[in-house]
Amino acid sequence: MTQDLKDTGRAPTMGLGKYWHFIRLGAALASLPLLGACVDGGSSPPETNVQNSPPVASAGPDQTVFSQGLVNLSAGGSTDADDDVLGYTWEFESLPAGSSATLASSGNGPANRDPVRTFTPDVGGTYVLRVTVDDGFPNSSSTDTVTVTASAPPPVANAGTDQNISFSAPGVTVQLDGSASSDPSSLPLTYAWVIQSFAPASGLPPATSAALANANTVNPTFAVTDVDQLGIYTLGLTVNNGSLSASDQVLVTIASIPAPIASAGPDQDVTFVGGGVTVSLDGTGSSDPSSLPLAYSWEIVSFAPTSGDPPAQAALLVGASTATPTFDVNALDQLGIYTLRLTVSNGTLAATDQVVVTVAKSFPAAGALLGGSLFAGLGAALRRRWQRRSSMTGAK
Repeated sequence: MTQDLKDTGRAPTMGLGKYWHFIRLGAALASLPLLGACVDGGSSPPETNVQNSPPVASAGPDQTVFSQGLVNLSAGGSTDADDDVLGYTWEFESLPAGSSATLASSGNGPANRDPVRTFTPDVGGTYVLRVTVDDGFPNSSSTDTVTVTASAPPPVANAGTDQNISFSAPGVTVQLDGSASSDPSSLPLTYAWVIQSFAPASGLPPATSAALANANTVNPTFAVTDVDQLGIYTLGLTVNNGSLSASDQVLVTIASIPAPIASAGPDQDVTFVGGGVTVSLDGTGSSDPSSLPLAYSWEIVSFAPTSGDPPAQAALLVGASTATPTFDVNALDQLGIYTLRLTVSNGTLAATDQVVVTVAKSFPAAGALLGGSLFAGLGAALRRRWQRRSSMTGAK
């Protein structure tokens, strides 16, 4: 005689799994009378059948990506009819030639219970990955694959910073700079420059057009020799790595007046005390040779926290369009080195300068690290003077 105990004999990880030993004990007790009857009457003992549905694996949709970029894989779409807790095993089924890519866990819980994996395709080509999903029961699993096609990323074009140039007879030669362009795959680049537009300062067409020399090099030039060629030039740079291209622009302003002189003030060491400190900047040392009025624009270019961690809330400039802005540092994770840039404009040409402000709890006595009073007056300006840059070029 056979007794079929449907579902009651399953031992999944979830659902009725924690009651399995009670169910199994109850089934055994219920079978005792039947067992006695079998002994007396010669019948066979009952059989208990465990029924389980295997899971259905899903490795997610195929992907097309750039090499050197992080790829996210997920088997979270896998299902199990019995609602069992699933385990996941990811592996590469095939890799392109020359690849040494490896899989990494997302770090969310035990690796065998996390459906998510990541990897970085290190070369272009096709990556096939397989996931095996199991529900904890013997011989109860399924697999699925996903194909990731990686291609070389595009290059990065950089036409340099905008330029402000003062014209004087017999003329000026403008040099462009695309050397900051790069390719993530270290492929060689070709360069193509073009003058995209020109807005004459006079509002009239130039008598002769400026022409680019060596337009297919990293550093082409063009000459401005006539007053009617003064104005704003917009130039475009396109770089190509053999299959993909990228573009950037740069503005060059040429005027008959001299450019202003920007001064962001001396570098500062500011001691953080109590609940915070207010840092005052000073650009009043800026000037214009033609005595034209100046417009001011400050920005925080970079911040290197002392702790090495990002600040909870970055310091903000107050009065950034004035000669003397301020910013408050009121939290310990805002201590560190601030690099600020000042841009001054006389309405036609502009100039920039930088200042470095270090905010810390304390500083060594002047000259203490240099060993004597001979160097006592040098301070912060000497220690970080190399970081400052003063130029007649405007920021992009």
